[in-house]
Amino acid sequence: MKAIKYPRTSKKYIIRLILSAILAIIPVAIFLNPFWKKIDLTDSQMAILLFFLQSAGLMSGNFVLVGLAPAILSRLKL
Repeated sequence: MKAIKYPRTSKKYIIRLILSAILAIIPVAIFLNPFWKKIDLTDSQMAILLFFLQSAGLMSGNFVLVGLAPAILSRLKL
């Protein structure tokens, strides 16, 4: 983990925090989309679909937050 060289009250820190949150929200919003419920399936099929979509969304959100966001933010020099 890279140590940041600026204080937590700086604009760079706040921008870094906001961008990392936005990057993590993108996959979560895709997989936890409420419109998935409009697909015409039986109740058991819908439960399975929603379970896997929600699990994938939360896992990909964590992966982006921990794995990809630091790499993207370091390329942006934040």
